[in-house]
Amino acid sequence: MVKRENIRYTHFPRNPKIAAFLKDYGYVKEYGEGVDRMCKELEAIGLPDPVFNNSTFILKTTVMSATYQNLPIETAKLADSDETEKADCPNKAQKISFEAYSQAYLDKGYNASTILNLKTIYGQIEANQVFGSAYLKKILECSERTARSLLSKLKEMNVVAVVTGKGKGMFRFKNAAEEP
Repeated sequence: MVKRENIRYTHFPRNPKIAAFLKDYGYVKEYGEGVDRMCKELEAIGLPDPVFNNSTFILKTTVMSATYQNLPIETAKLADSDETEKADCPNKAQKISFEAYSQAYLDKGYNASTILNLKTIYGQIEANQVFGSAYLKKILECSERTARSLLSKLKEMNVVAVVTGKGKGMFRFKNAAEEP
C-alpha cells in the first residue's frame, strides 16, 4: 500500500504500536503526519526532500544535512548508497558559468556592495541547490529586506530559475545549458 512514490501522502502507520505510543505521549498530533511533516520542515530550511529506497523488507531514508548542500554534487555521498540509489542522486549539472554570471551583474550596473554580495552568493550556492531569501539572509548575515532585494536582482539578471514543489519563492541557479 505504501510505496516510496506515495509515502509522503499515504497515511498508514508502518508500526502501529510505536505510532500509538508516540500519539499517547504527545509526540505526534495525528497518525501519518510524520513523513509529510519532515518534508515540509526540510523544505522550509531549503534542504532537498529525503531519498527513499525500498528493498525487500527495509525502507532506507536518506536526509541531506545543510553541509550536504555545500559539497560539490560529484563528491556528495549518500549513506549506505549502492548503484540503485546513485540513480536517485541529482544530475551532475554545472551552474551558470562565473563569466556569464558576472557579465549579468555588470550589465545591470549594480554598486560595489551589491556586486560583493552577488559574488558571495555565487560562491556559496552549488549547482541544483534550492534556495530562497531565508538562505541568502543566513549566508550573508544580512536583513530580510536585503536578502529579498538580492533575490530580485538575481531574477533581473536572469541567472536563476523558479523551483516548484519546494515552497513559494524558491530558486536554483540556471545550469550551463540555460545560460542567458
